[in-house]
Amino acid sequence: MLPNSRQTLQGFVYSFDETQITWFGKLRDAIFASLTYFQLFLDIRPFMIGKLVNIDKVRRRALVNLPNSNRFIWMKYPKKCEDMLLSNYNNFIEITGKIEVDKSIVPRSIRFVRQIELVDTSGIYVSEIMPPSLRLRGEHNPMIKVSLNESQSYYEAEYEDLNLIAGGYTRQEMKEELAAILMYQWQTLIQDTQTPVNNTSKQIRKELERTFVEV
Repeated sequence: MLPNSRQTLQGFVYSFDETQITWFGKLRDAIFASLTYFQLFLDIRPFMIGKLVNIDKVRRRALVNLPNSNRFIWMKYPKKCEDMLLSNYNNFIEITGKIEVDKSIVPRSIRFVRQIELVDTSGIYVSEIMPPSLRLRGEHNPMIKVSLNESQSYYEAEYEDLNLIAGGYTRQEMKEELAAILMYQWQTLIQDTQTPVNNTSKQIRKELERTFVEV
């Protein structure tokens, strides 16, 4: 059975190596293993990120490069997306449609494209991803860093104050993962006061208590 982000976070909370952050890769791999579990079975997924490298206006198609495999794929695009594509050569785009993947989960064809958006790596305010049961304690609204892992073609977000890292194939998916991990940290470190934790987790607990309050 594939691991999930909650199982990996348990290892982070209880056995964090205070001299080196070693859980990042495990957490990232676990997140994307869980995201692609059913994709492995169906050989499709609904979205992907790639680099726009060419446009054929006559046939209304665009050529996308996948840096993680150096594969190039032509796709038909909706007319409504043409102006955006023409002004964003060599930029990364987020594609929603029917993405067929190979056994390595690398896209091999893109069909029935419904939407294309420019990849957005602007920061996210914590207030945007808070679970309904939490609110900010004061006016301080921390900013979460967002970046694009170009080699793997997915979003990454890092909330440094909580040692929290999440990812997703779309910006919305990344935000949902952030919210889920934040809620898990709250449940594990704040609600479950009997759980033994190490010094690093105690610091995260203090930051949670300083930033949030339960409603």
